[in-house]
Amino acid sequence: ASGTRYVRRVDLRRMHFGEWSFMNNYATSSSSLPFFNSAFVPGRVHNNQGWVTITQASYRDSITSAGTIGVTNASNLRTGAGPNQRRIPWPNPDTLLTTYRLAADTFDISSSRPARVEFVWLDLDADTVADRDEGFMRIFEAAGNGDDSFIDRIEARPQTFSSGSNDYVDWDDRIIQNQCGAFYRRNSVWQFIPVATHRTTWADSLIRFGAGVPAAPIPTSGNLRDNSSAAVRAILSAPTARCFPSGSPYLVNTERFTDNGGTVGIGSSFTRPFGVRNVAHRYGGQDTTFSTTARQCNLDNSYTNQSCSGGSIYTVGSWRTLSAVSGREALRPLDRNGRGAVVHFDSDIRLGGVVAGRVSIAVDGAVSIVDHLTYAGGPNTQRSDCSHLLGVIARSFIRVEENLIAHRARVGSGSGASSNSVVMLGGADHFPLHGAFLSISYYFGVEGNDFRQSNSNTSNCEASSVSMGCIRHLGSTASSETRTFSTNDAQGRGGRYVLTPDACMETSGYRPPLYPGSNRYKILRSVDVRATHAISDAARTAYFASLQGTSDIP
Repeated sequence: ASGTRYVRRVDLRRMHFGEWSFMNNYATSSSSLPFFNSAFVPGRVHNNQGWVTITQASYRDSITSAGTIGVTNASNLRTGAGPNQRRIPWPNPDTLLTTYRLAADTFDISSSRPARVEFVWLDLDADTVADRDEGFMRIFEAAGNGDDSFIDRIEARPQTFSSGSNDYVDWDDRIIQNQCGAFYRRNSVWQFIPVATHRTTWADSLIRFGAGVPAAPIPTSGNLRDNSSAAVRAILSAPTARCFPSGSPYLVNTERFTDNGGTVGIGSSFTRPFGVRNVAHRYGGQDTTFSTTARQCNLDNSYTNQSCSGGSIYTVGSWRTLSAVSGREALRPLDRNGRGAVVHFDSDIRLGGVVAGRVSIAVDGAVSIVDHLTYAGGPNTQRSDCSHLLGVIARSFIRVEENLIAHRARVGSGSGASSNSVVMLGGADHFPLHGAFLSISYYFGVEGNDFRQSNSNTSNCEASSVSMGCIRHLGSTASSETRTFSTNDAQGRGGRYVLTPDACMETSGYRPPLYPGSNRYKILRSVDVRATHAISDAARTAYFASLQGTSDIP
């Protein structure tokens, strides 16, 4: 009767799954949650059933649940809890994966040839800045028709043995010998030398007398060259000790073979490790041309005549050629709408690498994280445009595998380990993991927690001793079920999960390409419109049109 007094315009943004630190469809017990002891949960939490947790966990943001919330200590809730909220509709696996498949480039993964997918950043303009168009992806396919030994190699997973209350890996294990080693400096460049390659004269000379400072104090005796457990433990005690999945360029000196003249080949006469006969080949690094067909065998312990022994060499796997750049697929051409690249895999994959650009991968199966998975720009230090974003969506589980890269293993002797014949592998005490992860039908977590180690040899992670050290995750997780990352038992098994929300997703609302949205919305701004501008529908339409923004919407 009095006419229009005012009109309010409200701009909303639909929230996506990556804006919650933890989102679960089900969580029924405290033992299923991925933190323990005095853990801090820094971001939003939501569960579509009931959220139950141990009281020691401290929450720094909101907790919402479609059921009850079992946090009994009010001081552990910084912003309070919201029980009995509406459910957030959970994605249908078939519908969501079909959406990705139709919008993406699909790579077929054969179940008989397990594949490892690796992200790569190449600084094409040499400005040391990771640009969005400098991201690449490559696929290594294992041979052996899915045989466990080939899967172990692409996952860097050795066989273990038990002695007393501890688990060990054998110093003479093929993966330890050929896929583990340490970095040393050579003419201001870090060079990786596998354990087996330490026995060569050229590698020994490089380590002791090469330009630059070695990675660690080098023993004055020749024990690094010995084919013994003591030598292996000395190498793997270096702060730069590291293992790599099979097919990595860093393993060129144990996976590529030449004849006596230094020519690379595949036949029975090509038994010399890459670098033994040709000085120019004495290098292993990210910029090394990787083998189209990798080989692996037992390397003998001859200092001067090192060669493949113990039977014929055989194919480990091959890199799939995807584009004109041999073996590497640029992500930029896969970006069709300016929001990032979308890739679809039709079966299980192993994953790792350095992500440059915005990319989502959808997997109609499981994702095993077998190596560090990080942004090229570093955690929460991206430029204002949030250049690097990763989304991983899987029908089945997404988990960090129990391998030599993620778990710090004890190296002993299979003939009988003793307390003085063990060493923690490598100097790193954490496993870095960046990105938003969604397991549509299963869990996000750690595979196994059974690299058993006594507390006297565990890694310290934020005042807790755990055998795996810290899993430092920048990003978010959403899963149908929950899975523990570690337990606080006497063995200190597993790793402690430490989460930091990604400011680009949590605060700014950016999301990886096609990452699913929720039925929750944020108010971006509200505008009160003067009555003179709202006198008619046409006037309101014209006024609202004048308020439309032009900035990039996340």
